[in-house]
Parts: sequence; structure tokens; C-alpha cells
Amino acid sequence: DRLPIPKKVKDFDLLQSKGSKPLQLSPPNPYSWKPSQQFGVSIGWIIDNHQSSIPPIMTKCVDFLADLDSLEVEGIFRRSVNTRVVKEIQTKIDEGENIEFERSDVHIAAVVLKTFLRELAEPVLTYELFDS
Repeated sequence: DRLPIPKKVKDFDLLQSKGSKPLQLSPPNPYSWKPSQQFGVSIGWIIDNHQSSIPPIMTKCVDFLADLDSLEVEGIFRRSVNTRVVKEIQTKIDEGENIEFERSDVHIAAVVLKTFLRELAEPVLTYELFDS
């Protein structure tokens, strides 16, 4: 049921991990989440606190990116943007502010969407599905 991992790969991983501290993942703490927060929380939290079946930031980004002009932009999910700008947008969203993307913000919207998905407290394909 599982992919066989070659011995060479296991040995390489063992060598790479020697001397490094094991990664400690702390479980998400819903008590520290704000009702308006969307980054770094679970999808369930967002749905419960925003009365929406789809996280609002996903709707905002996808609607913006679905425009034909946006879809024609080269490297839409590949190009990087200024991290300060992305952090500012994240902060505004988490504080409940409404954001609007400008026509030239195609890469920013794409990075915000990728960041949202990357920072979910629980992955879209939940931990329970990993073993099945």
C-alpha cells in the first residue's frame, strides 16, 4: 500500500538529519485565533466564523484570477512578489478588512492564494486522509 523507499534514500535522509534537531510541530491553538482571521487557521474555523462554505480569501483570489486578462499573465503561480506586500495584505485580511486587488496585482493575488493554502492549520487533504 505504500511506496517503497530505496535504502540509498533512507541512508541519505539519516545522514542529513544527524546533528539536527527533530522538527517539533505544535498543534494549532484555536484559542489564540481571532474571529476574522483567515491565515494560519483551519478551514472549519473560517467557515464557522465567516458564515461561508468557501473561505472568503479563496473566493476573492480565485474570482480575481479567473478574469481572462489574469489568466493570460505569464508565470501566474511561478513568479514571486514582495513579501512585505503579501504580509500587509495578510494582516489586513486577518483584521477583517476588505481588500481589492488592482488590475496589475495578478502575481500578488496568486501568491496570497498560495500562502493561504500553505499556512492552513490543517492541510486541505486532512491528516486523517494521509493513511487511507
